[in-house]
Order: sequence, then C-alpha cells, then structure tokens
Amino acid sequence: MALLTSGKRYGCKDSNGGIKKIYLAAFVPYSRNLFGFDGVLLTSIPTTFVYAFEMIGDNNSFQQSYDGIGYSQTLNVEFKRQDVDTAIQMQSLNYIELRALILDKNDNYLVFGLDNGLTSDSLEILTGNSRSEFNGYRMIFTGKEKHTSPFVLDPFNNGFIEVDEEDDFYQFQNLEAFMFQNGEQYYFN
Repeated sequence: MALLTSGKRYGCKDSNGGIKKIYLAAFVPYSRNLFGFDGVLLTSIPTTFVYAFEMIGDNNSFQQSYDGIGYSQTLNVEFKRQDVDTAIQMQSLNYIELRALILDKNDNYLVFGLDNGLTSDSLEILTGNSRSEFNGYRMIFTGKEKHTSPFVLDPFNNGFIEVDEEDDFYQFQNLEAFMFQNGEQYYFN
C-alpha cells in the first residue's frame, strides 16, 4: 500500500520542456532483478552500449501516462536534414526494438523501454516547401511498461556506455563488447 507522506509546492519557473539528447540501444530483455533501484531511481543496469543522438529544435518530447494497468510511453523525435547515411539509420531504427536513455532540457536522465522496449510507430520523411520548413525525419517510438520510467543520476557510471563512433568499436552479436576482466574495452588496431 502506498502512503501519502508530503505535498508539493509550486516550483520555480525556470524549468524547460523538451529533450537535449537521446541515447538509443538495441533492446535486450533482462530479468528485472538484474537492475538496481532505489525507489524510482535506477542505480544499475547490465552493460548497455548506447548511441547518442543530438536533438535540435523544440519538437522533441516524451510523455508517459498511467492507464490503471501500466504506463504508456511515447517518444517524439526529429532528426534534421536528409542524407543517405541517415536514411539507412532511420530505416534500421524503424524495424528494431530499442531502449532509450533520455536527457531532457532540465538535465534529468530517464529510461524509456526498460523492461519491454520501444518500437517505432511511425517514420515520416519530410522535405518541407521552403528554407524555413522542417527537412528531415520525424519518428514516434512507443512502449508499454508496468512501472514508471526511472530517473538515472549518473548513467555512464551505472552501466550505460556511450559508443564513440570515432574509435573502432566491436560488438558481438549478443550485444556485448570485447572487454577485459578489469572492465577496460579492448580496441582493435
């Protein structure tokens, strides 16, 4: 049974809506007992390699809503400018299950798709009609979770590893990197 232990005062007016950056990873189903939690704070996750996507503009957002059974999660993102490499990447994102680490414009990290993953509900490729109109890719990812999206205070010391695309990075088909016992990654020359 949940207890009501405090109220909430009106917060300051300096919070910002929107997303700064998202980190996407291929969804790997883990047993919930492999995650560490402190309330709604995720304190550890099995090693998860994530790829960073900078979010520019004000049309990037997320929401979650409780329907009495679980939480519906929706992530709306825009990737500006069309090119061949991005088109290939967007097609891939459209067909795989994902887990998303989200950095909002208030510097909070949250995880969407933690237990069940996210899937693409739509991919729009837009050219716009003029220089001032949007040119790029608009995607909507959705998922359904039993628990609310957890916050993460220090994701890159709690199991998330950002893949630096400048370095050679090799990942096995089981989504694990080649790593020594001391936790250092092996870099191939």
